[in-house]
Amino acid sequence: MDFAWIDGGKLFLLEVRSYAQVSTTLTGADLIPLKGQAVPHRFEALIDKLTDSLLMLLAAWADTDCGKSIKAGLPAAAKSRMPLKLVIAIEMPSTLSVHLSGLRDSLNARMRGRIALADVRNVALIDYARLLANPTFSAFVKAQV
Repeated sequence: MDFAWIDGGKLFLLEVRSYAQVSTTLTGADLIPLKGQAVPHRFEALIDKLTDSLLMLLAAWADTDCGKSIKAGLPAAAKSRMPLKLVIAIEMPSTLSVHLSGLRDSLNARMRGRIALADVRNVALIDYARLLANPTFSAFVKAQV
């Protein structure tokens, strides 16, 4: 994940994905799952990243041998289990933003069992412009970049 912070007793993990560099070649087909697929092919890497992040945190909180080394690098407040909020902000051409709700639904369907292990109800998928419009996120992201 690109950013992490603690607010209100929750650990927020934020992934920012920009498809601006491929906006001329990006089409609805890149964002709509093909028949028999839970998510579009472009999002397989994102699912892997979310899964890896969750497993790393769960290993740290469970004090597994590998998790102990991960835990050593966590801020003190995140060293013990706490509620998680997973947020993905996607930058894409405005003409394709109509697909965000479908992407969110297919992403959550695919991640349902994995996020349940960490007591996460769903992954928030938002437009990057909406992220920057939120004063809290905007100030945080701008301070980090």
